[in-house]
Amino acid sequence: MEDQSVTIQKMLMQATLMSNLATLKHYIPEVYDFYQTYTPSGNEIIIGDNGQLNILNNGELVYDNAAEFAKSQVDGFCSDPSIRNYFNFDIDIRRDDKINFEHERILKKLTTTRRKDTFWEKPNNPWQEDKVDYIFMIGSGLGYQIEEIFKRKAVCNFFLYEPSPEVFYAMLHAIELKPLIEHCFSNAGIFKITIGFGPETALNNLHVSLLQQGHFNIARMFVYKHYESETTDKMIALLKGIGHRLSQGFGFMEDEIIGISHGLSNVKSKYPFLLKPDLFNNSESDRLVLIAANGPSLDHEMAMIKKRKDDFIIVSCGTTLKALLANDIIPDIHVEMERTAGMVPWIENIPDQDRLKDIQIIALATVCPAVLEKFKSPKVINKLYDAGGYIISDTDKKNLYASPDKMNPTVTNCALTLIVSLGFKNVYLIGTDLGFKSLDHHHSKDSIYYDEVRFKPNESSALYKKELFEKGNFGGDVYTTRTFEQSKGGMELLLEHNKSVSVYNCSDGVVIKNTKPLRFDLIPTITAKTPKSEFLLDLLSNSFSTEQLDYSSINSLALETIEGIKVILDKLLSITDKDIKSRDELRLLFSLQYQVLFEEVENCKGSSRAANLYIQGSLKYFQATIMTNVYYYNDLDKRKDYINWAIKMMKDHFYSTYTELLEYYNKPAKV
Repeated sequence: MEDQSVTIQKMLMQATLMSNLATLKHYIPEVYDFYQTYTPSGNEIIIGDNGQLNILNNGELVYDNAAEFAKSQVDGFCSDPSIRNYFNFDIDIRRDDKINFEHERILKKLTTTRRKDTFWEKPNNPWQEDKVDYIFMIGSGLGYQIEEIFKRKAVCNFFLYEPSPEVFYAMLHAIELKPLIEHCFSNAGIFKITIGFGPETALNNLHVSLLQQGHFNIARMFVYKHYESETTDKMIALLKGIGHRLSQGFGFMEDEIIGISHGLSNVKSKYPFLLKPDLFNNSESDRLVLIAANGPSLDHEMAMIKKRKDDFIIVSCGTTLKALLANDIIPDIHVEMERTAGMVPWIENIPDQDRLKDIQIIALATVCPAVLEKFKSPKVINKLYDAGGYIISDTDKKNLYASPDKMNPTVTNCALTLIVSLGFKNVYLIGTDLGFKSLDHHHSKDSIYYDEVRFKPNESSALYKKELFEKGNFGGDVYTTRTFEQSKGGMELLLEHNKSVSVYNCSDGVVIKNTKPLRFDLIPTITAKTPKSEFLLDLLSNSFSTEQLDYSSINSLALETIEGIKVILDKLLSITDKDIKSRDELRLLFSLQYQVLFEEVENCKGSSRAANLYIQGSLKYFQATIMTNVYYYNDLDKRKDYINWAIKMMKDHFYSTYTELLEYYNKPAKV
């Protein structure tokens, strides 16, 4: 007969489960929906011989004593920095002569000032702060370690990733979630859960939570791994490998001004824009398309490309153009995406400028008009996640124009997305190394990077760092950078959503998922039905259009949007019009700014999407940079002084940049 204490304990476990399901139904309904009819099939919760709750996994008990283990583990996490991992936000500090934008100059000043202020101070232990902004916990177990942390620290934001639905179900019998969730809410934070998915989904969900709460929360994000497993180890490796994606690529105000300016100019020039794929037909979608990027392996195949140039539609990417032309290969399409006027000298560096008038350019609408006009019959693509792009698409009443995703961060992303959008199904990549095996050979030797007039010896190599390692497409390891790694990720996501497209990677660079490695000399020959020039003329005539691209309407919406931006900025920046006394007060004000931004844009004049995008990138960078630097101050008076000085720097920059927007939104960009 069952012991009475065991019976009572089982009743308490069931009551805890019911209470937690009610809590999940109220706060996290998608998790409740999964568990309301759930039946465990693997790990299960039991009452051990010692009377303590435990998890049975394949006939083995997971814990000797779960509660004592959790307390001991938290003790170690709190006291030992080697156990207590944290992810932080940081920016690259570049030389002043390499900085083009005031945005970057001010962010640099925020960091260099803090470094001077704290040079003689012992680095602060961020765990000793009264409140912890963000904890990312990998593995729930029975959850006792969560309760223990919440007893010791005021936790603002908590994200739990548990790979096993059975383990999380066991936890629902052991601890009460409601006080933990309400603890975070009371500290103006969130409590998020991801269960049963792979690490990639967990990282994506973490990214979504930061979009909701503000990226300043990862100035110090603590990472707690509760148990060892292949999946939890993979999650840690993923954070170390691509976690940097959480803290970059936000955009910034000066960049958006250029996007608006160039977008309006290219509409005014009546350049046709790419249509949505369902509005045209690619009659020969199986033709071979060769996307030639500027990686070092391009040099090894240049002779073969020249020999087989008539077999492919050749697409050159940015700086690849000079290398191809140096080898008497004229691409059928040249793709550009860089928006600054600084691109003009790069193009002018190409010998025999008259040849450019024979080359079809297709570029993002944000590209400088002075670049486009050097080529034949320019065509443009409206840019997603761009203030100017949103203004243009908000006047597209017939919903004609495409704004394809995954066009960034490199021109190779732009080229691949274009080719997929045009309906091609048979794509080959060359020079798409997205890395280098030696810093002596980081791009094609025939490209501008090895121009002795533009770059001093080894100067171009100094632009690149061996930031990461990736597996090689044909074996071995390849050095790469964070930007190249982000580019690789974008290509992989694009191809994941376009499985009907066959992409072969002929480059001796990094592995790109969803492509097949193939040596260039093994590419088959396919006889085309129509001469290449005739086919492309027909396809591009049908896939690009100027219909309803009315400059007057777009300009009017831009002016309304600019007016709305000023109203939002005034409300946003007035939130910090006070003497801020502490880091926690700063956190609450930043949270309020973030909320106000998304509330106000819905009611602003003009394009709400453009207004939001214009502001949000700079807001993220400034908030995250300021919060990161604040942590370094042990002296609370110095910390307070720094906070108020930094907020003034942010406010002055936002208003001076708005003045620039007013003056330059429809004029040639300053940079």
